[in-house]
Amino acid sequence: MNWLTDPPFVDPTRIGFYGVSYGGKTAMRVAPLLDRYALCICSSDFTEGVRRMTTVTSKRSFMFDDSYNVYEFNFGSVIDYAELAKLMVPRPFMVERGRSDLTSTDEETAFEYAEVERFYHELGIEDRIAIEYFDGGHTINGKGTVEFLKSICSCRAQSIDEVPAGMRLRFCQFISGALNAASRNSRVMAELVTSICSMISFRFFGE
Repeated sequence: MNWLTDPPFVDPTRIGFYGVSYGGKTAMRVAPLLDRYALCICSSDFTEGVRRMTTVTSKRSFMFDDSYNVYEFNFGSVIDYAELAKLMVPRPFMVERGRSDLTSTDEETAFEYAEVERFYHELGIEDRIAIEYFDGGHTINGKGTVEFLKSICSCRAQSIDEVPAGMRLRFCQFISGALNAASRNSRVMAELVTSICSMISFRFFGE
């Protein structure tokens, strides 16, 4: 991030993470924990991650291919894609889903996305989340995403001090739940606490 923000032509408050496939997987694990990323776009990866890692009833399961490197210790006991996306709050978040992408299904993506969308709606920031379904496969589409970026980047940056008290309370309730889930594993707990502390001073796009 220091390298990205060093050039004088870069606005450090408007750096986003846009990843496809394994890049989308990386976007879900990096951008939520690095507060200097202003937004996150996950393409061709947002799904029910735990189910895909563990199910033996779907041909799309990682259990049946050589994706041994996608497994993360205790992931299924602590978090899934919806919870990772919630850590982006109140920063903008978007999903791209190709209807012919065989790595997941529309239903699995929609199921996980609905939880995040509801969370953003409860906080009154539903304009900062979006999903685009498009005719295509495992690829970046970029059309709806560009429109989303245009709407977001037309807004000014805000600090956490400007966030309404009720919104901060709802976010803290989510963090409390995440800490409770992580408390069963000391390493995960330590990492989560570290990431939360780094998020206290985040900046985001607002009205």
